[in-house]
Amino acid sequence: MRRIKSSSGLLIFKGKLLLLLRDNNPNVFSPNCWHLIGGVSFKGEEPEKTLIREAKEEIDIDIDIDIKRCNFLSIVHIKTREKECLDKHLYYYEFTPKEVKQIKLGNEGQKLNFFGLKDLEKISLSKVTIHCLKQNKDIIKKIMK
Repeated sequence: MRRIKSSSGLLIFKGKLLLLLRDNNPNVFSPNCWHLIGGVSFKGEEPEKTLIREAKEEIDIDIDIDIKRCNFLSIVHIKTREKECLDKHLYYYEFTPKEVKQIKLGNEGQKLNFFGLKDLEKISLSKVTIHCLKQNKDIIKKIMK
């Protein structure tokens, strides 16, 4: 089975999760769905570096992996095709008010928004985001209270 390494962040501010609305383009993964910030690793790229790069590309923020506000949560394994599996390295990061003011839509997606737990039930989430949230539901309930 082909394994694809990737990283995403549960990027939180005041108990709400930042998500990106994917482009409404049938050629992109999960078009017009809300998705965690993150993406696929380049060959040889460490998961932490993938999250840093993707955060810069998607929300124009420099995430500092080495601080106490950033924690590795888990690896979520998602079968994407018959002989392909996405190994999603999931991190938790708590934004400061200063960082939130700097967030802006980068070079991907239609828009950004913060969502509370109850809001997540009302929106179209990508398959990958659903898997990540379900696998980490107990921790998510604690950090999004």
